[in-house]
Amino acid sequence: MAPAHAFKENAVMPFGVGIAQSAVGIFEPKLTIDSYLNDTQNAQTIFNMLSLAQGGSAAPVDIEYLIAAGLGQNAPMVVGDACWLGGFTIGTIKPAIDVQGVLTMNGVFAPRGRQTPPGRCIAKYTGADNAVPSTIFDHGANSAGLAFGGGFMTHILTPTGTAATGSITVPTQPVANDTVVINGVTFTFKASATVAGDVKIGATALASAMNLAASLYGSVTYLAAGNYVAVTAANQALLNVATYSLPTGGSNTITITYKTTGTGGNAFTLTRSGTGGLTVSGATLIGGVAGDALTIALQTATTSGGSYTTRATSSQNGQVVGADYQAIPVGTIIDEFAKVVVTGGAGQQVSLFCAFGAYYSQ
Repeated sequence: MAPAHAFKENAVMPFGVGIAQSAVGIFEPKLTIDSYLNDTQNAQTIFNMLSLAQGGSAAPVDIEYLIAAGLGQNAPMVVGDACWLGGFTIGTIKPAIDVQGVLTMNGVFAPRGRQTPPGRCIAKYTGADNAVPSTIFDHGANSAGLAFGGGFMTHILTPTGTAATGSITVPTQPVANDTVVINGVTFTFKASATVAGDVKIGATALASAMNLAASLYGSVTYLAAGNYVAVTAANQALLNVATYSLPTGGSNTITITYKTTGTGGNAFTLTRSGTGGLTVSGATLIGGVAGDALTIALQTATTSGGSYTTRATSSQNGQVVGADYQAIPVGTIIDEFAKVVVTGGAGQQVSLFCAFGAYYSQ
């Protein structure tokens, strides 16, 4: 992710005044990101995080994205490093296919919604959720006694618990009318795709598997028209509770991963019928384990070893990949020293990142 900004002079033409004027320029931060477009070998990608209806709703999710961009020196971020915090919306996304056939994307984000001051990383941790260190960060003497407000942002990068998984494999060519039913949504292989849920039989088993994978993300046109016909919005919502990897040559396997950890994914069903080459890993996804509910709080104090007061508490529970922003109201005394306190864990693995920024003036 590459941050960029521009100062712009804003043209002003007061009513009834025929003289060109201009106002003080404004700060216009933008972020650009390059990523794989799809879930490659079961790795989390920007596409999965930006896909619509991640929670299964047929309606689009909130288009504001909470982003914390580290401003490090070409090194892994550590506690104390500067961060660029803010609410952003997607300006453009440009998909492409590289020379190896991998789907990639370039996205541009523009500022929107919540405005957060420049912040600092105050927690970056991967390990047992009952052993998250409360590293004390000195925000600087100039922050002591400030009451202009601020922002606390948390990111759950790897949630507690385990997501259910399964797979669909196309080892040999399907034949016409072979079907696979995925979480109640039927896909039928056809020589020519004409109605919703049809998937065209490709020239090879891999091509057929690619067409099926593309149809699972029916809201995005991966391949040329005619390779599949998108299902209804209601059925697409049933599919959007999981991610689907692109098949690779050899196994021609599409790996399915439920988007949230817990036992709910174990009820995601898979069936197949027909005489062609098509198999599913089982009747349902398996392996989903419930995660730990966590409380993630920002606390500050006037001295490093003093009494800490909670200034903000994240609404996340540690069981889902996501981000949360909590505004610290104007009038709240911030104090110089800050730390993150995580409680409620029972020893499951978690990966999280927290940042905090305090306004120095209104």
